[in-house]
Amino acid sequence: MGHELNDAIIKTALMEIDDDLRGTLLTNRPLATSAVAIHLSLHLARFYRFRHPSGKVSLDHLVQEIIDGIWEVPATAIAKFAGADAALRASATDVMVGEVYKALWAAFDVETVRDPHGGG
Repeated sequence: MGHELNDAIIKTALMEIDDDLRGTLLTNRPLATSAVAIHLSLHLARFYRFRHPSGKVSLDHLVQEIIDGIWEVPATAIAKFAGADAALRASATDVMVGEVYKALWAAFDVETVRDPHGGG
């Protein structure tokens, strides 16, 4: 067991976030952060198992660590992530990926699921 987390998986999930939810990060950051974290946790759970030395991590704990990571993203990057400019959104996505990655890396041991499409 170790840290097999790939930041590209996080980035892919963030790129799936629709415009309305990104915009809600500006008007209701707590609610939108929770929604983004739930989306990320469900996406990541298809590819990874998250563990502590004491065992498997609950989905609630995974969501909370992602929320904590997103709250480390500066407000200026959140505004760019929510904006219409694709280049600015891409750079802000990278900032968010980095913070979520750091939060997950610090909190959990991560292992890749052998077959993320249902084979185990």
